[in-house]
Amino acid sequence: MGSMSEEIWNEGRAEGRAEGRAEGKAEGRTEGRIQVVLRMLKRGLLPPDEIAEYSGMSLDEVRQLAAAQAG
Repeated sequence: MGSMSEEIWNEGRAEGRAEGRAEGKAEGRTEGRIQVVLRMLKRGLLPPDEIAEYSGMSLDEVRQLAAAQAG
């Protein structure tokens, strides 16, 4: 049986790993969303406000991506 400090360390480690996984998933979703928006902008079929609505990104974020893609 482990000591109390070992149990606390293990709990902290498990909590840290769970937080890391959650952050990684969020970053992955964001990166995926950015890639979709960039493809939509490249096709030029929709105006930025509709891309923002469909992607869940703000209009400012879509405009920033459009400006970065153009320049």
